This record gives sequence, structure tokens and C-alpha cells, in this order.
Amino acid sequence: MRKLKRTIGLLMAGILMAASTGCYNYRDINKVTFVTSAILDLDPFDNVVIYLECINPYRNTNESSDKGKRIVYAGTGKTFLEAIRDVGRSSSYKINFTQNRAYIFTENAARKGLKRHIDLIEKDQELLVKPDMFVYYGSLDPLIKFGDNDEYLGLYLNELTQKMKTTPTVLYMNTSDYLSERMAGNGTTVIGGLRFKEDIVGKKLELSGGGIFKGDRLVQNINADEGLSFNFLRDNVKSGTLEVRNPQDRDTFVTLEILKSKTKTDIQYDGQRVRLFKKIIINTSIAEAQGKLVVDENVINYIKTWEAENIKKHLSQVFSVYKNQNIDIFQVENRLSKKYSKVEIEDPIRLTDLIVDVDLNIEGTSKTKNSL
Repeated sequence: MRKLKRTIGLLMAGILMAASTGCYNYRDINKVTFVTSAILDLDPFDNVVIYLECINPYRNTNESSDKGKRIVYAGTGKTFLEAIRDVGRSSSYKINFTQNRAYIFTENAARKGLKRHIDLIEKDQELLVKPDMFVYYGSLDPLIKFGDNDEYLGLYLNELTQKMKTTPTVLYMNTSDYLSERMAGNGTTVIGGLRFKEDIVGKKLELSGGGIFKGDRLVQNINADEGLSFNFLRDNVKSGTLEVRNPQDRDTFVTLEILKSKTKTDIQYDGQRVRLFKKIIINTSIAEAQGKLVVDENVINYIKTWEAENIKKHLSQVFSVYKNQNIDIFQVENRLSKKYSKVEIEDPIRLTDLIVDVDLNIEGTSKTKNSL
């Protein structure tokens, strides 16, 4: 919470800095409301429905403190721009998107397609700031009311993403990357998911799984368990943990901390089959051992071999699932077009064989590792 308040303070400082640089004066600032997140949906008639979480700053030359008020506006229109203008008709302030931190698409809007939203996001000058993108699964009401306790949804997601995007199971996409990937190959890309999870203290909004998009339309959901395999194959893993069964106590686990990971990719086409090569190098250390683990060369080799084979098995399973559905989330078509520019193959993912080599290293091990 303290860090979030600091972020709000920095946001307010950034907004008010515009006044000191001549873009706005204090009187102008007090007439502008800044969007911090945008929830985008479609109604039963396919009209665009938007909910804009805004911060309305207030400052005058006689005050030393900054003030801001959270407001949520709703608007409807045939297009995204018309919905924004509908919001403008009910607001006494000018709506400004330069501080937006998140575009959140409902599952309903995502399944019907993002084309009516993306064109404006891509071309409008004020929307040049490219925040994170999410697919939200669940009822809209708790999401809209998320900030009732003086917490800003957009700033919360910004903090959460910065903290969690290096977690190997989390799927992450910002608007800039989405706009690039939708135009590459067959236009298949993955956007991270948002869900509320019930725990002891109530509902908690978390990053969980995501959605696969093709032609700007949600075609398949991807769960959190598949996220690790996807991130390894796409070279998105930077840190995290891996759990391995303790070879000296099969009812307990050894936790490996990922210190560094790199996935090298190559693709080859022989005129009949496509081969997608993935060389994954993972440097780890033993972070925890349940029970007692006596570490020697045999134990280390067992853990390395077992986990490397386990990773290969899961990567191959996830690849096969989406290959059989003709969903190319692994950029096969894009890589082929770059390497073999004169070759045209329809649906190359169906002709692709995945060849994975995992090189897992365990660093800094001593002779005996006492468990926690």
C-alpha cells in the first residue's frame, strides 16, 4: 500500500509537471481528468461500452499539497471514439489518456474481436502511450468497484505487473508489443489474464493465465500451468522457481531458484517438414530442500537430468496441444517468412516438429544441504 501511494504521488507529480513546463497552467490542470485505466466491453447490440477510471487533480498556486479524486465514467458508442465522446458529454472535465496504465478487455469483447478498439489505440496521438493489455474473466461489477477503497485499478495493475512479469508462469503483454505481433506472421499473440481469487481476507485481483488472439479475436484461453512452458519457448523466463521431487525422500520437494534463463531458437525447412529448434539454458541454485538432502555429484546429476526431461516433456505437450488446433503461438510462420522469404507454406505449424534441448545447471552446491 505504501508503494502504491508513492506511485500515486509520482503520477500526480508527473501530471503537475506539465503545468511547470508550460503544457498546462494550474487553471488548465484543474479542467482535465486523466485516465488511469480503461475497461472495454461490448453490449448485446455490439456497441462499444467503456469504463474510464480517472484521477482528477486539483492544485492552486497557494497550496503546497497535491490533491486528486478518483472518478469512474461510463460511455457507449458504435466505436471507441464515439464512446469516449459520450463520456465527455457527461464530464465537466476534458478526458486525457496520457497517464493511462492499462487497457482491460472483457472476455465478451475479446471473443467478439478488438478491431473496433485497436484502430484508435494505434493511430490516435493522445493514445501514443502504450500501456499494458489484459483480458478480464469474470463479472464486471467488482472490477469497476475495485478502487472504492481509494485504490486506483490502473496504478495497482502497473505495480503488480512490474513485480510479477518476471514470474515464469505469468503472461504479460503491453500494447506496443501487441500492435507489432498482430501484424507478424498469421497475427497470433497472447495477452495476460486477470481474475479475482477468493482468499481468507476476500477477493483479490491477480494475474492468471491469459488469452490467445488471432486476427484480433480471442480464440483460446491459456491456463497458468501452460504459462511456464509458453514463456520458456518464447524466451520470456528471467527468474522464478522449479520444484523437483527430493531423490532421497519422494514425499518432499527440492526447490531450484532460476538465476538466469536463455532460449535460443532456430528454424529449418527441408521442403517437407519444418523443424523448430529450442536450446534452453537454465542456471539455477538449490533454494530449499524439504526433509534432508545430502548433496553429492550423483544427487546433482539426478536432479538436473530429471528436471531437464520434465521441462522437455511439458514443452512438447503444450506445443502439441496448440499445433493440433492449428494455433501458432510460437511464431513459426513469422520465423519461416524471415528465413525463407521466397517460400510460402499454408499453416506451417501443422508441418512443424519441435526439437528441444534443455541444459540445466545447478550452481553453488555444497556437500551437504540441510533442509528447512
